[in-house]
Amino acid sequence: MRRFNIRFHEDVQPLPAYVLLPPKSATRLQRGDVSARGGCQRDVTAQGGRAPVLPIGYVCRNITMAQFAERLPDMAQAYIDRDVIDATGLDGVWDFSLHWAPKSAFGPNSPADGAGASDPNGAVTLFEAVEKELGLKLELQKQPRRVIVIDRADRSPQP
Repeated sequence: MRRFNIRFHEDVQPLPAYVLLPPKSATRLQRGDVSARGGCQRDVTAQGGRAPVLPIGYVCRNITMAQFAERLPDMAQAYIDRDVIDATGLDGVWDFSLHWAPKSAFGPNSPADGAGASDPNGAVTLFEAVEKELGLKLELQKQPRRVIVIDRADRSPQP
């Protein structure tokens, strides 16, 4: 830090993030077994149904909503390019499965966030799958996030 005379500070700024919101009515999730090991695994048995492409699917067992929110960017990289924050207020562990079509199935003119890009053949986006299969909502919002702000940095290194 001394070599370039860097000065910085931490701050909190509103940045875009996906927020996992609570259900409007009853959730479609099943209570899990808190004593069992939890996690999500790729569902290799996912069938395409009427959709022309095979869906991406995951089966999650005994997982908290905070854990699901943390793993979602890795599970759905084509759709999720930011942090996901759990705002569901759902306590405990849950069992569920989630299936969606790859973003490429909707073509280049689909909305940037993939919402509302339903295919007439039955393929659904990640956002639609979260709503239909889990009863939750995934929405892009500005959220307060911790950031590092660089106040000063010398262009040339100092000896």
